[in-house]
Amino acid sequence: VIPEAGLLDAYLGAMEREPGAAAYVGITKLPVPTTLLQKAMAACNICYFYGVALHQRHPPWGVTANICIPARMNPVSFDRRFPKTGGGEDVDF
Repeated sequence: VIPEAGLLDAYLGAMEREPGAAAYVGITKLPVPTTLLQKAMAACNICYFYGVALHQRHPPWGVTANICIPARMNPVSFDRRFPKTGGGEDVDF
């Protein structure tokens, strides 16, 4: 995932518009599928939540690759036992 320029500014703007939100969900753009497996994943819509912020103003869940949790709202942190490559931390949170 490569963050776009202005990502932090977008989150700051969202915080100004919705100051009481517990989380802010961004859009994570996946590359165009090229392999059979990637095309199958796209066809079954398993990657829906990567772009959920395009379709829902208040999504129930967001991809942790692009989510902002204000510390003032959530004094919780990810458990350091989870692998640095990711896996399960979003569910734990």
